[in-house]
Amino acid sequence: MCYTATMEKTDGRKIDRKSREA
Repeated sequence: MCYTATMEKTDGRKIDRKSREA
């Protein structure tokens, strides 16, 4: 979930969906 905060700036929406699905 740490990588989510960093990628959130670039693809917060794409990563957010993959993170929650996983």
